[in-house]
Amino acid sequence: MGADGSTVGRGTLPSPVGVVAAAGRLWYVDSANHLRTLGVDGRAADMGVLQSLAASGPGSAGGLAVSADGRRWAWGVCSGCSGSGARTRVYLGGIDTPEKLVADESTTNQVLIPVAYTSRGVVVVRSASGLGGCCYLSPEDGHTAVLVVSPGALQPGPTLPSCVTAYASEAGSFACVGRMVTVHLADGSTRAVMPTQPVAQVGWARVDDAGARVVFTVLHSRGQGDGGCPCNLDTEAGSLSDGSVTKLADQMTLDDLLPDGRIVATSAPALPGEGPTVDFIVSPDGTRMRLGPDGESFLAVVPMA
Repeated sequence: MGADGSTVGRGTLPSPVGVVAAAGRLWYVDSANHLRTLGVDGRAADMGVLQSLAASGPGSAGGLAVSADGRRWAWGVCSGCSGSGARTRVYLGGIDTPEKLVADESTTNQVLIPVAYTSRGVVVVRSASGLGGCCYLSPEDGHTAVLVVSPGALQPGPTLPSCVTAYASEAGSFACVGRMVTVHLADGSTRAVMPTQPVAQVGWARVDDAGARVVFTVLHSRGQGDGGCPCNLDTEAGSLSDGSVTKLADQMTLDDLLPDGRIVATSAPALPGEGPTVDFIVSPDGTRMRLGPDGESFLAVVPMA
């Protein structure tokens, strides 16, 4: 769909393993370990098999990240993760670029997942596998630390422990969530933003470099505090210059940012599963434009080259 709510194109994704958006296309790994793309015009392309996945067997894929120009990609592999001697690895590849192993660790539970291929490097998170749960689970759940694979040396830098994040901007900025939101900017500096109290959980955090802000969803309460609902939450924006916080939408979770400063957000019924979810484009002044029918799930914002 376009930013005006009109339908731009249609396509079908055949049981993909993860979906990311870059260079005007959706990218995904299929069940045969091929990296494939789908354009907004519905045209599909096969970028070839990821040999490291093919060698590791089905179910070994863990994360996919693609550079903004669509010429480089990174993916995670978990070898032997159903038994002892398991290893978690991250590979890089691309157009006219052979696969290269850039991170390799033994594991009993945590896996390495590339979440963004940025101009700063490939942002990789460590995440615990096999998590379940209830209510509204943020995409950061299970993530425990971050490392960045440098674009030059193609080696992972120091681990940033206790950083819970799931996204990074094209420039390489990311936000670690907790009771406080700590933003690590691409230039190496940090900013801190305090969400509106009370705070039971913060998640869905994305850094808007152009707007000098961080946008996130705050779960203020879970009923009686025992993990049940009704859940009270909202989506907020924090200024990276003075730390001030503005509420953008009540009872909605953040999906993504648009280049013009608007956000895509999904309605969040007070009781999960009780009532349909609906996607909206929300303007800074609170104006909403509905996207699609009830029950459709947001996938990605596709940046056009």
